[in-house]
Amino acid sequence: SQRLRCIDRRTSARQQSRLLGMDLAELRLQRVMLVIDPALVELPTGQAVLESLRDNRIDFAVYDQVRVEPTDSGFQAAAQFAAEGKFDGLVAVGGGSTIDTASCFASKCSRSTALASATVNAASMSGMAK
Repeated sequence: SQRLRCIDRRTSARQQSRLLGMDLAELRLQRVMLVIDPALVELPTGQAVLESLRDNRIDFAVYDQVRVEPTDSGFQAAAQFAAEGKFDGLVAVGGGSTIDTASCFASKCSRSTALASATVNAASMSGMAK
């Protein structure tokens, strides 16, 4: 049976970011959609996530068009990006809007296809952007 699998580690954001690629490799994912808050891409957390995915040879594409208080058009843009990318995995890195955008995609996708997902919550990253 196909189902949504979620990785939810209770570790520091920095450690979680480093372990992410390893977790996704264990799930044997072929292609991952990385939904990330655009403010985090160049910060240590975003860089740690990207490095972990590359180090573990995870094929991924970045969706960083998330906006605060996402709208229907924002969700539609993410869904179109996802449909074109043919992803079997989803990673959300950021706060509420990022996770909402990814969750909207995941809930629609998981009804018809297997999808693995992971989240790295920005709330646990408070000291990392300094």
